[in-house]
Parts: sequence; C-alpha cells; structure tokens
Amino acid sequence: MFARTQPQKLENILRLRIGLIIQMMAAELARGLGLTVEDSLYALFSMRPIDTKRLLHNLLNGEDMRIQPIKLINTTLTNQDNLQVTLDTISGSVKKRSTASRPLIASRKQSIVASVTTEAENENCQTDLRSLWSRRRKIDGALNRVPPGFYKRVYVTLTHMQGLSIGSLILSHNLTKEMTMDEHKFALTVEHVCTMVSTPEYRQLIIEAIHVLGSLMMHDVDNRIFIDCIVKVEDIVEKANNLFLIDQVSDCFVGLYSLIKLCSKL
Repeated sequence: MFARTQPQKLENILRLRIGLIIQMMAAELARGLGLTVEDSLYALFSMRPIDTKRLLHNLLNGEDMRIQPIKLINTTLTNQDNLQVTLDTISGSVKKRSTASRPLIASRKQSIVASVTTEAENENCQTDLRSLWSRRRKIDGALNRVPPGFYKRVYVTLTHMQGLSIGSLILSHNLTKEMTMDEHKFALTVEHVCTMVSTPEYRQLIIEAIHVLGSLMMHDVDNRIFIDCIVKVEDIVEKANNLFLIDQVSDCFVGLYSLIKLCSKL
C-alpha cells in the first residue's frame, strides 16, 4: 500500500525483510507501553489493521523519533529544584559568617546553580540524542534502508582497494570489472553482503562507515590512491568506537574537575 501511495517512504530500500520489521514494530510497542517482548508481540498481533498501519507509517516516516522538548524542560526544572535544595542546605551551614558576606554567597550560589543546571541540561540532551540515533539505526537496519548514493560510493571505494570485508564475506575489487556503477545486480550484491550482519543497528553502523569511506574516496578524482589490501570494515567501526569511548572518558574527567572547582568555592 505504501509502495503505491507513498513510494518516497521506501526510497533507498532494495528489499524488505518482513521478520525484522515485525520485530521492530513489537520493540516499539514494548518501548512505548512498557511491555515485555512476549506481551508486545501479543499486543501487535491483537492490533486493529488501522493501528498496525499507523505504527508502520510512523516507523517509515520517522515521526516517532523526535526529541520532545517538554521532557527536557521538566528534567531541567527537576534538577534545578534539587540543586536549589542542596545548595540551600549547604548555605545553611555557613550562617555564622558575617552579614557583609551574604550577598557574595548568594551571588556565588546563583552562579553555581546556573552552571550546574546548564551542565545537567547538556547531559540530558546528549542522552536523548544517543537514544534517538540508536533507535534510528535499529529502524533503518530493520528496513534495510541505506543513505542516498550509498551503492555509488561502494563502487567508487572498490575501485580504490582490493576489497571490503564485512563479517565473513568480501566485496571484491573484481566486481567493478564485472558490473557497472548503476547496475541493479551490483546493488543487490552489496545489499546481500550487508544483510549477513544479523543485528540491525550494528549493520547500520557498518553501512555508515562504508558510506563515509566512499565519500572520502570520491574526492580522489585522479585515482592516485589505491589500497593494496582488503579493508575490514568492522575494524574501522571498532576503532571509531574506542576513540568515542576515550573521548567520553576525557569529557567525564573535565566535568568532574569543573564540579570540584565549583564546590571548592562554597
């Protein structure tokens, strides 16, 4: 039905895997209603056709993947209230100080509240963004959706190296000698290799890594670069994840150091 009435929702999708789509719909019900996996499947099978269509429409359209600003506002207000109570308690322990120092204490307290509240708001926003991208990758992976121009970038990448290794399969450089860039058979071959990665969100990470690699190779218009080996895409993803974790640890230490400096001013 969607392929006939709204074909744009199925752009960049060669083949649909119905089993993964059903699992993704059940996972969305479990997340939204707080159900177990078994109960969410039962709820999905018990839904009216119009409700099933609406759920699938939301997954295809991405309407249910937006960050709700109200949630952020409520979280921020709650954190600010808790911080205010904590700081009031702390300030109560220094009541024996002179009256002349009270305006300075109040000024510092307001400054600290604003600083820590801003930090808490940023952390909440980052958490929501990570959840957003995780859900988006799960949905796109279940739908076998790829970025625009993905297969063209894979073709260009294969012209610059011996091949790409994805799991136990290899996309060989010889494919560029047997098929053209726009050939449908080439896209099906690439899609088949990518779908051998069983986890939807991890498969989507693999696709994103190949897409970025292809974007870099497309800048080599003079064909000066040729990597005389088979590149393991999973190693690229693993290295990128390690760099991300190192960056998060560094940010955590910076935030902790800033918090210690703020508390020392009390």
